[in-house]
Order: sequence, then structure tokens, then C-alpha cells
Amino acid sequence: MSKLLLTFCVLAVALWLWQAARRKTQQLRRQQNQARQAVRHGPPPPADQMVPCAVCGSHLPAASAHRQGGRSYCPEHAPGGAARR
Repeated sequence: MSKLLLTFCVLAVALWLWQAARRKTQQLRRQQNQARQAVRHGPPPPADQMVPCAVCGSHLPAASAHRQGGRSYCPEHAPGGAARR
């Protein structure tokens, strides 16, 4: 009976060690894949600053906004008539 119990304990410890090693290997592979993807894709481009239109409130990139009197306007509501392109 004691031999059977000892065999069971040895098998349980061996199984636990095998699973722990397998988990560690999978974790290392995941980290390596993430590092490769980060190098391959590089950092994301910087986001454009968004500003609201003073008339309609819609947000648009600051580079596309028309400014006048300290306020930003979308092309549809730009002061001075028709939208500039």
C-alpha cells in the first residue's frame, strides 16, 4: 500500500513539474512574439490634436481647421463664405 501511495505522489509531482515548465515555455514564447511584433510594426503614429468647430461643435484635426479670432471652424462653417480647400 505504501509503495502505491509513493508512486502516486512521485507521478503527481512529476506531472506538476511538467505543467509548470510547459506554462513557463508558453509564456516566454508569447513574450518573444509580442517583442517581434512590436519591432516589426514599430510605434503607432502620433495622434492629431482634435479641435471643435465653434458653430456646429463637430471635432476635426487641428491641421484641417480654419482659425479666426481665436476660434476654430470646420470647412463648412469657415468665416468668409465658401469652404477653402
